[in-house]
Amino acid sequence: MIAYNSSGLIVPANGLVEVTEADYDPINADGPTLQLKVDRPTSDSAANIAINSWMPIPVGSTGLVTFDGPVLVDATGATFSAGGMLGSAEDSFIATEDQSGLVMLADMGDGSFLVDKAGGGGLKPKCLFYLSNDLTTSESSESATIEVQYGQGADHASLSITVLNMKTHTGGVYEFHGDAGDYGIASYTGVTGVWRIDIMECP
Repeated sequence: MIAYNSSGLIVPANGLVEVTEADYDPINADGPTLQLKVDRPTSDSAANIAINSWMPIPVGSTGLVTFDGPVLVDATGATFSAGGMLGSAEDSFIATEDQSGLVMLADMGDGSFLVDKAGGGGLKPKCLFYLSNDLTTSESSESATIEVQYGQGADHASLSITVLNMKTHTGGVYEFHGDAGDYGIASYTGVTGVWRIDIMECP
């Protein structure tokens, strides 16, 4: 997927990035063209993680990232353990031990590990969806429809889903909002038909 580097630093080859925004062009013969905005991960084991391609992304430029696996990731300094876990560390593009989100498959040398996304129960872990109805910051969930599924695993059979909004520190107030038809990216919760919103397009 196309990603814009908003970190102020060069994203290294096979580096971990965190998706911070998602925009799309609705006027496209093949459907909406999605562009992500990415930054250095802001926390350990961040949820909205993608992996850069083998080409570094210069500051303020676009490159290609993936949610899919198996894929190479920069894990310089980590000790390989087949089936062990890696994940993001705060303010680092390098995958780190004792975090979660990625499963180690093979040591490719020079600090690069072949990894896959963890979890999913054999089903794809990410999707591009659009809202069925308006979503406000006072709503904890809304109905939506899957348009594209991403990641390792089988497609989810039902495209009609419920997306969960993210809580904030203020009681009864949630992070995301959008109009019916607006697009976002969500992660599968493991419960059939229930997904957690990772990011919504800018209003």
